[in-house]
Amino acid sequence: MKRYILTFIVIVLYFGGLNSVRELGDLAIVKAVSIDLNDEGKYEISAIIIDTKEKENKDKGLLISSVGNSVHEAARNMVDVSSKKLYIAHMESLIISEKIAREDLENTLDFFIRDNEGSNSFFLFIAKDAKAKECLEKINEEEIDLVPFLKSTQKYKGNANIKSLNDVVKILLEKGRSLCVNTISLEDNIKINNMAYFKNYEMIGYLSENESITYNLVINEVDNILESVGEENSLVIVEIVEPKTKVNVKDCNVNIDVKGVAHITQTGKNITLDNIQEKENIEIMINNKIRDEIYSLFDNKRKEEVDIFGIGNLLYRKKNILYNNENYLNNINLLVNVDIDIVNTGGIKKAW
Repeated sequence: MKRYILTFIVIVLYFGGLNSVRELGDLAIVKAVSIDLNDEGKYEISAIIIDTKEKENKDKGLLISSVGNSVHEAARNMVDVSSKKLYIAHMESLIISEKIAREDLENTLDFFIRDNEGSNSFFLFIAKDAKAKECLEKINEEEIDLVPFLKSTQKYKGNANIKSLNDVVKILLEKGRSLCVNTISLEDNIKINNMAYFKNYEMIGYLSENESITYNLVINEVDNILESVGEENSLVIVEIVEPKTKVNVKDCNVNIDVKGVAHITQTGKNITLDNIQEKENIEIMINNKIRDEIYSLFDNKRKEEVDIFGIGNLLYRKKNILYNNENYLNNINLLVNVDIDIVNTGGIKKAW
């Protein structure tokens, strides 16, 4: 009897597997999606569809587009250009236009959150100075894989960070924290650019490259960053490795503490590095520069009532009565401490 039951189970699993293969052939596996608002106010969705039969060319696929009065309708209208149903469970990236980011982010993201076949682990980008579809076309044409591209930018430049759609939605839902999102632009080629910042669900503007790096430094989303002081013959460039930042709140006082080690990677000819005092002077200049950059970014965003550092969220978690004040950022006393220790001159000669 047990043998018959086992045989039955094997048969069911076998034919169930065949059924799954058959269903996979009916699906259009989506790698990336772009969404624009056209001149008529309609949504234009474009998608890169991966050919599962093509093993040698995994990064290039068929690009299809459709238009609708809503994101859902535009997605449904894809059947006009593809006989297969869009399957977004393996989707890697979503690129939206600046217009959508400024006017309709909530409804656009809501479609993907509600889709029960989606994983929500893909990355969100805003198309800067270009249509989202144009960026998607270039990505497909150049066979660019955005995920390692994003990770490389985050690791070696620090002006981008790695956050999935789930992370983005979590930030949007948190009290006292403003969202920052990676941007992508078309220059000579595709470039993962500086970050865009939001107030609630509305995009306000873009951070500069230095501001993007400073933001990611404060929220602990950088691995390595370069800082420079001085000019020409007095130039010093250091690489700061895996810095760590802590943000503490007590009453109306907020302390931001940054610590890390650095290596000198380049110097002008006036920098000799032949004594400890010179090294300490460079450390002081680097620390002061980073501290001033944090103060500057905080003050600039405070004027816009945008809390990209999430200070309000810390106040809320600590049940600080200051959070109940609508303009709580204006009542914050910010103190920034930076302690970057240069541990290696990085040159031919070792001075200490």
